[in-house]
Order: sequence, then structure tokens, then C-alpha cells
Amino acid sequence: GKLVFSVAPEFASGIGLGNSGVAITAERWSAVESTAVSGSGGKDLGGTAPWAIAGMADDADGNRYAYGYFAGAMRAGAAVLASGASENDRAGFVIRIDPVGRVAWARAFPLVDHSPNGTQNEPLVQIAKGVVDASGNVVLAGTFRATADFAGSTNSPSGGGDGFVVSLDRRGDRVWF
Repeated sequence: GKLVFSVAPEFASGIGLGNSGVAITAERWSAVESTAVSGSGGKDLGGTAPWAIAGMADDADGNRYAYGYFAGAMRAGAAVLASGASENDRAGFVIRIDPVGRVAWARAFPLVDHSPNGTQNEPLVQIAKGVVDASGNVVLAGTFRATADFAGSTNSPSGGGDGFVVSLDRRGDRVWF
């Protein structure tokens, strides 16, 4: 059977999956249904705390890159991602889903040496947009407000928040930051 979701105004911006429920918009359903939900890898995503898919990008070979944020730990296929966050603050992630719906790889952009600051549930690494370039690399852009590891390149914001752009190859390895 299929899951049926209703669209509520508070979920108009995308998909939200958490440890206490699921919300999804109608416009995002068709993109997810063809891979992560109805594909063979559909039951391989989960987390110990709230997580959300902010967007997706497709490559010419039919792979789909889902990106978003999570707190605590998140399971994606065989990978277990750790956010490095305290107090349910959130780090970023990207997952490559192959054309038949299996998780090919997953990568976290975890927080480094994160300490509680009194504010909880902050998206400290937030991916705003992802695209696939002509070489098949996924390019992700967003903001970060705490020291984070971007696929092997650790960076700290210089103020209240900085922007980032990172490119990962088809294996999930950093091309550039």
C-alpha cells in the first residue's frame, strides 16, 4: 500500500520527517515516491531526532541527491550519520539515491566541538540549494553558524553566519569547498 499525506500550510516548504511524525507536501511527493519511498531503499532512512529533506537534485543517470538537516544520529542505508550537535541543534546531510531507490552513499556535514549555547533546535548547517553540474558532481550551497566539517574541510564562521558552497563527486568525496 501507499502512505497518504495531507497538505497543511505549515508544511508548504518541503518534507519533514521526525521521530514523532511525518509531513510532506503534494509537490514533493512525486519526487520522493519514485525513489526513497517506494524504491527498495525506502525503509533505509531514519533518525533518533528530527530530520528533514530540504530539496533534491537529479543527475543525467537518474541518481537523486536528497539534502537537508538532522539532529542526533541519522540512518541512511548502511551509513549512520552523526550530527556532532548538542541540544538538538542541526547539521546538514546529503544522500545519493540510485535509480532503483537504493541509498548509494550518505554524507553528513557535522558540527565540530559544538557546545550548548542555551538555544535549542537551531539549523547550524543549512543547505539551501543543490544542483548537479555537467561533470556529475553535486554542488550544495547554504549557510553555517558553527564550526562544521564539509567533507574533510573544517571551517568556522567569521560572524553570525557565513555562506558555503561545496562540490562532491559521484562517490561523495569532496571536489572543492
